[in-house]
Amino acid sequence: NSGTVYACEFVIKRREVVTEKIAKARISKAKIDCVKVFKHLNFLAVLLEGRLDIVDRTSLETEYNLGKDGVSCFAISENSEIAIAVGKKLMVKFYDSHTKKFLNKIRRDGGKLLFPENILKLTWNGEYLGVIHKKAYSILNPSDEEEKELCNLNSTLYPGMAVYEDLWLVLDDDSVSLYTRVGKSMNWRAEMAESSKVDPIVSMLVMDNYLLLFRESKVGVYNISNLKKIHEIGFERGTYRDAAVAGDDIILVMDVKSKKGNSIVKSSALSYMRKVPVEDQIEYFLATSQVPQARELFVQNYSKLSDYSVRRELFEIDAGWAFIVKLEFEEALVCFSGRNFDPRDLLTLVPEVLDSEYRQERYITLQMLVASKDVEESKKMEEGIDMIIKLVSKQHKNLIESHNERLNDKITFVWPSLPMNDFFKGKENTLREILFVIETGLIRLYLIKGDACGLRELADSVNELCIDYKELEIDLERQARAEPGKDILQVCQAILHEKQGNYEQALAIWKQYIISVNKTILDLARKSMVDLLRNKVQEKKVIQDYARRIIVLNPDEAVHIFANNPNFSQIMTEDEVYHYLSKKEEHVQRVKEKYLEYLVNRPDTEERFFTFLGMHYLDKVEEAKKMEEDKAKEDAKENSEFLSRKYREVLRTFLKNYDMYSAQTLLERIKKLDLFEEENLIHSKAKNHSMVLNNYINREKDELEVKFTMAENYCLEQSEPLLDILFEKVLELYTSKRISYLIKEKELTSHKGPGAPPTTETEVNSIKECMTRYESYCKKFLTRYASNEKMDAVKAIQLIPPEWNVINTKDKKDDLLFSYLVLALNDRISKCANIDIARRISEAEKLELEEKHAKLKKPYVMLTGNNRCRVCNGLLSVKAFCVYPNGEVTHMTVSYTHLTLPT
Repeated sequence: NSGTVYACEFVIKRREVVTEKIAKARISKAKIDCVKVFKHLNFLAVLLEGRLDIVDRTSLETEYNLGKDGVSCFAISENSEIAIAVGKKLMVKFYDSHTKKFLNKIRRDGGKLLFPENILKLTWNGEYLGVIHKKAYSILNPSDEEEKELCNLNSTLYPGMAVYEDLWLVLDDDSVSLYTRVGKSMNWRAEMAESSKVDPIVSMLVMDNYLLLFRESKVGVYNISNLKKIHEIGFERGTYRDAAVAGDDIILVMDVKSKKGNSIVKSSALSYMRKVPVEDQIEYFLATSQVPQARELFVQNYSKLSDYSVRRELFEIDAGWAFIVKLEFEEALVCFSGRNFDPRDLLTLVPEVLDSEYRQERYITLQMLVASKDVEESKKMEEGIDMIIKLVSKQHKNLIESHNERLNDKITFVWPSLPMNDFFKGKENTLREILFVIETGLIRLYLIKGDACGLRELADSVNELCIDYKELEIDLERQARAEPGKDILQVCQAILHEKQGNYEQALAIWKQYIISVNKTILDLARKSMVDLLRNKVQEKKVIQDYARRIIVLNPDEAVHIFANNPNFSQIMTEDEVYHYLSKKEEHVQRVKEKYLEYLVNRPDTEERFFTFLGMHYLDKVEEAKKMEEDKAKEDAKENSEFLSRKYREVLRTFLKNYDMYSAQTLLERIKKLDLFEEENLIHSKAKNHSMVLNNYINREKDELEVKFTMAENYCLEQSEPLLDILFEKVLELYTSKRISYLIKEKELTSHKGPGAPPTTETEVNSIKECMTRYESYCKKFLTRYASNEKMDAVKAIQLIPPEWNVINTKDKKDDLLFSYLVLALNDRISKCANIDIARRISEAEKLELEEKHAKLKKPYVMLTGNNRCRVCNGLLSVKAFCVYPNGEVTHMTVSYTHLTLPT
């Protein structure tokens, strides 16, 4: 009323109120309800107590009157079209530059549309007009005058519609619904937390990616993608009436009350709300550790920019620091991973691990951050140190790999806008200078944590540590005096000796811990001693002295001292090592076994070491057998030939996979131990199949069917045709029994009465029964393998004894020989038939090919004096020419490869 404008600027870090005077121009004596601007015209639309005037923006003179009375609301589109509501009627007009008049866009009914109830609000979305009347939300396309109802109004106190991109946002009491531009529901509805009955939503605005919901006393700012509230601003100077977007500002119309004397005066005022720049918003969210909100804002605004990856690098480092402030170390680890940050900045969180020249009193430390929160201090400190170690170690590895240990390279890091401690910021250092800080800091962090494995891993990751060894050793001695008996200090001392080449001093320390109660240090000590003896120490006596300790305590690790090191032979030969490991103690024998296994897998190992290993396995089998026998005696059980499955299996695998051992030496020992399978395995590898079959069929411990079945399986497993040999050997057994039977039977029948020989009828019957079993097996064998390729039917028939009947007239079930002959004959006929069929198919293919060639020779050519060569176009000679299958003719001297003709 007085022409005074109040401007409030809201900023993240401060709030300022600015008052200034502006020029006042009187448009009318009537009360102004609403003013809007035509985007492409030099006009203002002013609503004055029901009358709509179009005013020149420069002179503020009224140019047109579009509604003399009863105008309730109006809206202006991007194309400078104006929609006017008068009660239930709606008009849409556009400015015609030729006639310089506002014309009706709606053609029918005198340019007016009639709605069922009074129109309350109008909103444009491109060519579509949103209409709110007392019963419903509708949209209208003025071009085709088609109207569509979106939803019912449901007696909403302050109805409203807003536009976001191509979507309609519809306000309905305490919820917001989404519709497409053409009015299709997206089945999406978000409920607002506050109740409209207490503080109703008066209106809403869309600004960039934000939805602003205005209430009488405050405005809520929401992320429009998920309608999650970001923050809220209260109105301290009055109550809200209306708002409009103007660039990055929002102009508010407020009702304010002021006190004049003893009375309260009501008046109106304009206030400005300014959008905070995106950079400041992100900085605010990070400074207050609201990382998810900052990340969402960052992605929305920068994801499509060309330098997004660079911005993302800086953002993630800032986000990592924000998570550290919140003591959310796992999330910080994710943010820092893969980023080019300066790891020394993380070390400043624990300044006691830095050298004195880098320590600053002004540092914000991890202990300060933990103390500021209501958390379990020791646990959070441990988690924080773990995070620092992981990140610094990973960055240390990346620096080593990317610069290939070029220690004089200059290194530059990406620094965030809000570093925690900026001591190293902007300083360009060499790799050696940076590694000095990192490696010294990591060593001290591992000491604080008591992580012996971390110290070992750090030392092994580089050829040379860029540290001050003397200073660290003095520091370790000082700590050892303060905390005597602290193992981690001695472990660190041993590792430092290793890196300086003082191997015997390191071994002396490690030797103290190879029987430590701390399993981690015990394993580390043993492994470190093995590595030193295997790769570093060159004196034979030192190796033998310290190796003896490892052999006793950990034979499986001790073998690595002698194995897998091509240069070790220059210190101790294979024979010296074998002699060194020749003691009978169990742990020494285990190392010898592993060492011999290593030797036989080398390409240049001599034969005797293969034999040594085989004999070693046999020693183990013999020991296991004796133990089993002793156990059987103690328990008064039956004696069994159970042997150690482990070593018999290992021995068989060895015999199968290697050939360089002395078979004769091993066979002598195997026979003494009665190792049936192992003996057959050696004979089989030597292709001595006859000996293997003899062993199977003459084995006395097995039943006849069992040993013959084993022999058959062996024949089938081999590539050679061994079934004929097996059949012949079984026939030899049969013949031997038959001869024995005939002799005994003759003795029994010719000598009866006094002075008869000791041969009895029972003995003769037993021999006959055995002979019959051999005969029965042979006949079944022939029948079983009548069609097998490894059985020669002709040879087998020649071996059949003449006394066997082809047909048994007494017992039809015993016609096995007849069945075999039938099967063998059928197989022979089948094979002959197949051979004949193959021959005939071959002949048919030959005839077909000859016919094809004959057809190719059929084309002929008639020569006249005008025939020319297809290639050179010269006249053809009658004496010599070529005719091609497709009828083309060329000179004999022209190569056919020059001719490209259709086939």
